[in-house]
Parts: sequence; structure tokens; C-alpha cells
Amino acid sequence: MTSGEHLSQLVNYGVDIHSRQILLVGEVDADLYLRTIVGLIVLNQISNEPITVVINTHGGEVAQAFAIIEAIRESQAPVDTLAVGACMSAGVLILQAGSVRNATFGCSIMAHFGEETNSSGSEAKHNAELTKRMKRLIQERTQRSLKTVNKWLEADTYFTAQEALKQGLIDIVIGGPK
Repeated sequence: MTSGEHLSQLVNYGVDIHSRQILLVGEVDADLYLRTIVGLIVLNQISNEPITVVINTHGGEVAQAFAIIEAIRESQAPVDTLAVGACMSAGVLILQAGSVRNATFGCSIMAHFGEETNSSGSEAKHNAELTKRMKRLIQERTQRSLKTVNKWLEADTYFTAQEALKQGLIDIVIGGPK
């Protein structure tokens, strides 16, 4: 495979080596996890300059979101997150993993517990553990009380970028009305 073909493959994976961005777009699933991991590995091999993960998702699998979060945290290079368009559900968790958490002015951010399941036994225990991890991550990054985090997660809670900044879900709002 030529270097041009390799570069084309990276672009297909949503990796821009020149701007050091990884596009995390679509449903949070095993495929998105794979694309994100490939991007982090390649960009870390090139240099330790900061990487930006650009997030536009309506959510997906919480377990895959935590796998992406772990990969971001293990990166040698600092990784910032940037929410654009919609950053919802599992996307909000990934957003929290950034060294600096950014959102564009017009971004819609939504937090919730996710889809309820009628599970029992070990699956119920696993889901309860994931829920605890979700709460802990959001509470640590926002510095909000567990009561506040629970209120956000008990139903679909929508935030503008400005509201997310005020609540500690992000650090910076990029852009604004013209």
C-alpha cells in the first residue's frame, strides 16, 4: 500500500493528520471505537502535539463510550474534545474525557441515563455499575453534587452550549451569534 493509500484510509477513518483531529461522528458503537483507536494510535506515533476529538453523535453504547474514554485517557498526547451539532447521551460521556472540553455555540447537548432495560442477574448488576461510572465521571468533571447529576440523568436534559458551560459540562464555548 502506498503512502497516499494509507492517507486515504485514515481519511476514511475520520482522521486528519494535518489538523490532528479525529472525527467521532455517528452512533457510538464498536466501529466508532475502532476508528477512534486507530486515530489515536496514528496521531500519537507522529507526535505528542495535542489531538482534538470532534464529537457529533446522538449517542449509542455506553460500554463503547467508556472504551473510547479509556483510550483518550491513555493517549501520550493531550486530547481535547469538541462538541459540534449534537452531543448527546454517550457522546456527553466522551466529551467529559477531554483535557479541555469545548462546544460550538450552536451545539445541543443532552444527558440522560440511556435506554432502560428489563434486565436481571448479572446484566442488571453490570448496568448498575455502568450507571455508577456515568454519574461519577460527570460529577468529577462538573464538580456538581450527586443530587444535581442524578436530576440531569433521570430524564433527557438538554443544554445549550452556554448552559453546559455554566453547569461545568464544558470549559469553552467556541463562536457565537453574528
